[in-house]
Amino acid sequence: MPREFPWHCHHCGKKGVYPTTIPKTTKMLYEDVLWDVSVPALPVWKCRICNDDESITVGEDADIMLRNQLGKNIGLLSIQEIEEGCDKIGISVENMLKLLSMTPVHAAYYANRFEELKKGCLQTRIEDDNMRTFLGYPPRKKP
Repeated sequence: MPREFPWHCHHCGKKGVYPTTIPKTTKMLYEDVLWDVSVPALPVWKCRICNDDESITVGEDADIMLRNQLGKNIGLLSIQEIEEGCDKIGISVENMLKLLSMTPVHAAYYANRFEELKKGCLQTRIEDDNMRTFLGYPPRKKP
């Protein structure tokens, strides 16, 4: 069962932490390039008492939201686009990923890859290009 609010603030020590959203702009690294990422309403927990940026805590939902926005900025297929493309051609995402693997090592890697993608991990550009070709999507636009 989730803990009830308010929580204790790790900055001021008082019970004042509540869920809220904030606009967030940051830089994220993807394939050795720093990308600007902006999310207008990032879910966070923030102390209403000290109201200091040091009191902000982000959870897994915020992390996934940031990574999804990064993927959109780069032009990668979203998990929804991947699933829709597989549905159109009548194949599961897992089977598509297995078919795209070239060696037994790749097959083992791709066996768990879909679960990682659903949790917000980003595919490489090569993976994205291969999935686009397989699913009949147009080539990725260069940002």
